[in-house]
Amino acid sequence: MATAAAVAALAQASSASAADLAGRPVLKSAPPVFVSAWTFETGLRYWYSVGRFRFNLGDPFVPGQLNSRLDYTSQRAHAAESFFRLDHASGVFIKGLAGGGSIVAGRMNDEDFPPAAVPYSNTLQSSRDGSLRYGGVDVGYVFWKQPMWQVEGLVGYHYWREKYNTYGCAQIAGNAGICGVVPPLFGPIPTSFNSLDQDIRVHSLRIGGAVKVNVTPQLSVRMEGAYLRSWFAGNDFHNFRPNIRGVNQSGKGDGFQLEGLVSYEVTPAFTIGAGARWWRAETANGRFHWENTIMGATFGVPSAPLPMALNRYGVFVQAAYTFGKTAGEAPGPVPFLPFLGAGAPRDWSGLHVGFNLGRGFGDGGGAVDAASPTAATFQALGRLPIQQKYGTYGFLAGGQIGYDWQFGRFVAGAEVDLSYAHIAGGDGLSDINTGLFFTTRRQNISWLGTARARLGFTPFGSTLIYATGGLAFGGVQTHSAFSSLVGGSCVAFFCSYGETSRTATGWTIGAGMERSLTQNLSLKTEYLYVDLGRQTTPVFSFGGANLAGVPVDYATRSNLRNHVFRSGLNYKFGWGGPAPVVAKY
Repeated sequence: MATAAAVAALAQASSASAADLAGRPVLKSAPPVFVSAWTFETGLRYWYSVGRFRFNLGDPFVPGQLNSRLDYTSQRAHAAESFFRLDHASGVFIKGLAGGGSIVAGRMNDEDFPPAAVPYSNTLQSSRDGSLRYGGVDVGYVFWKQPMWQVEGLVGYHYWREKYNTYGCAQIAGNAGICGVVPPLFGPIPTSFNSLDQDIRVHSLRIGGAVKVNVTPQLSVRMEGAYLRSWFAGNDFHNFRPNIRGVNQSGKGDGFQLEGLVSYEVTPAFTIGAGARWWRAETANGRFHWENTIMGATFGVPSAPLPMALNRYGVFVQAAYTFGKTAGEAPGPVPFLPFLGAGAPRDWSGLHVGFNLGRGFGDGGGAVDAASPTAATFQALGRLPIQQKYGTYGFLAGGQIGYDWQFGRFVAGAEVDLSYAHIAGGDGLSDINTGLFFTTRRQNISWLGTARARLGFTPFGSTLIYATGGLAFGGVQTHSAFSSLVGGSCVAFFCSYGETSRTATGWTIGAGMERSLTQNLSLKTEYLYVDLGRQTTPVFSFGGANLAGVPVDYATRSNLRNHVFRSGLNYKFGWGGPAPVVAKY
């Protein structure tokens, strides 16, 4: 009976508990949270660097004899860089970068040694309007991963190109006959003349590793190093000498790349950082291919020894964002492209401000129009070119402000931006018949702005794809100079010079993509075709030939069309909708 009573009491208690729970909400189990096996990091980087390229030219006939040395030093550059990294939970990753910009200043020493030059000569030239381009991709594996550190190995490919333009020529040693002072006719070459250019390209295989240490939950340090096996290809342009214009250089050798980065997590997905890097590649078995010079003709001179070394080092700052899958979402259809993931819908209406980094390039140069009988005659004789074409390339960085309105899936808006720029190029050219007449040109876009409308739609939730177009404007400088017996006195020889500086206006059209990162922050990347028209520069004679009534007057027409690729961050004021929660692992 005791057992029966206990059972009855338990049944009564259960009934009472059920009655107490009646009317209370029923707690359901939370839906499973999907976490992608992939994470994708992408970001922007500004790199300020200083470079040096040096080569020793040996004698093709006398082993061990040094004939000449060219040393490009203090080649200061600004570069914009995009980078990415895709990681899998297994530890496999792929990462890459692409960057480029302007070499804005530097110098070059050109040494010639006895017996090739007697006495010893050392000339000084200034550098500007050069370019820096690079990119690469690595595949790697995380071998050891702990909460506070991880160790990686990697293998990959790296491309590195530098182009220098140098101006003027002044003797700083004792050889008065090479850019020196030999009264009364010769003297140093003025800095208005593009005297010597160099284009060097390095293809490398990379093998290396990295260590990342989490100093605190938000602060981390990453150190990376790689050995390079490199292949050099270059061209040397002595613009005053038709027999040394585009001479081929080649070689293979070794090198290394070192990089350190300190980064801080502003949020679990958004980081900022600063770091430093050093790249070096060199070859001891390079060759200077004399036999492939002078308008394709072969002169039978064997290639000469040419040891080469290329260095670049500097500091950078960056901002990066890591995409995963939003908590609670079903697996997306494009796990390899989380940048396009659905995310949380956004209301794009409102004011935004931000900054951008980018690169521009175009088809500089153009026609040369004779403006005097002597100029027309010189063009017929090949002493003055009919046209000079050269590429322009460079860096730009600035800010933007805009406003958008959203209508369903469509977004309309307007944006104004203004950027510092150095998109430049130039050329120096001797006449092909005598080598005694020389023409030089240079152009630069020193700042650039646009005022554009943009129209887009949002097919991927928080991703906006848009077309844009409107007004473009920028600061443009061009100059040209002509001389016979370059470095000669303008009292006795032909000399002409002209320069123009103005604000040019035109139009732009392009397209882009913008992705919201947080409630107020978005990442954008875009392409713009910018046409600022053409700039005409009158060039007038001065000096002895002009006073004698035979001026070489002409005008240059410079194309100002450029392709601009840039990326940036926007801050949106009062952005509606919740920020996506990123699952990071």
